[in-house]
Amino acid sequence: MSIVKLNKVDKKTSYIIYIQEIQTSEKLHKVEIKILKSDMTKLRQTLMSKQIDELVKLYPSDYFNKFRFYLMSQDIPFITRMPFVKHEGRMVIDFKPNGSSHNYYEDENGELSEVTEEQLDWRIYSGVRGKKKVKLKIVK
Repeated sequence: MSIVKLNKVDKKTSYIIYIQEIQTSEKLHKVEIKILKSDMTKLRQTLMSKQIDELVKLYPSDYFNKFRFYLMSQDIPFITRMPFVKHEGRMVIDFKPNGSSHNYYEDENGELSEVTEEQLDWRIYSGVRGKKKVKLKIVK
């Protein structure tokens, strides 16, 4: 099951938060994208909501990832929080359009730290709900 909560505004920090929750057989995965409200106009918020609707139609199993790429293409700064598949904590990606993006590890208590080499190898849950298996045809 996939649940997307759109345009939830955190009044304390003034972020617009896009959340995707997917229940797997093991646990509930929660992927988040946070955009500072001051970086968004009402028109841009409306366009982004329409963009998400289109991405859900076009890419039902991968739309949240496509939404992240859309934000990057529009030079919109955002923060993504993605859980690890087999480890506790989350990978936090702070995207800045000027190229100064950073990755962090967030533990169960919400404390951020630099990502270690080992953590870079950990598989993250990015919001992809499974893909169709495709057979490759080789034409000579």
